Amino acid sequence: MKKDKWFNKKYVGPLVAIIAVAMLLAPATTVVEGKRSDVSVSSWYFKNTLQPSITLTMETSSFEINEAIHVDGQLRFWRGIPGATIDLEVILPDGSVSAPLQGATTETDRNGRFSIDYVATMPGDYVLTATYLGSGRYSPTSMSATFTVAEDSTTTPPQPVRWTWLKAPVENVLGQSYEYSVMFEVLFIDGEWYGARTTDITFAFIDPNGITKVLTASTPADTTGVASVTFTPDVAGDWT
Repeated sequence: MKKDKWFNKKYVGPLVAIIAVAMLLAPATTVVEGKRSDVSVSSWYFKNTLQPSITLTMETSSFEINEAIHVDGQLRFWRGIPGATIDLEVILPDGSVSAPLQGATTETDRNGRFSIDYVATMPGDYVLTATYLGSGRYSPTSMSATFTVAEDSTTTPPQPVRWTWLKAPVENVLGQSYEYSVMFEVLFIDGEWYGARTTDITFAFIDPNGITKVLTASTPADTTGVASVTFTPDVAGDWT
């Protein structure tokens, strides 16, 4: 009994290839929206084009002001798509738009990878978006990553201070030396004033001609907060 011709092995390979191509090029108009690794993603499927995707990877989503922010990205369809232009955009907490250090666009390498670097200068929530506008072969796609920037935790707010003259002679004789001393204190968290330790204090003496003479002294390591200098006026007249 003879087999039908369509069962012949030589027809099987071409038939499978035709079915695979038909499935790959099948038109679709579905819009897919979701989240991947806490990063929002939106993809659009267009007729007779392949739908790539963008991935964005960050080690953390929390940063401080002036801290370097690095994001690794990749454009791929089964494998990376090389030489593609990626539009980059950063939306700041105040709603304004900026660009990362790479500029408004960057290009994928031979593996479809690209990098994004940014340094934030204000606290708040940021949105970084990488967009591929598509080509004759690939559809557009976009990916957004959000991160938060906090105030620099190493910044210590200034403490209230006060100073008091202990010695400040007002009647001086030309050529004679006089001691000037001041107490410099800092208000601590317990509400008490303590002398500042090992703090440089600058004394500026302005002569009648407007010339400033500067002397510097340091407070001791204890909590007295007293710094003293010895000054000898060398010009007659009113000093400040």
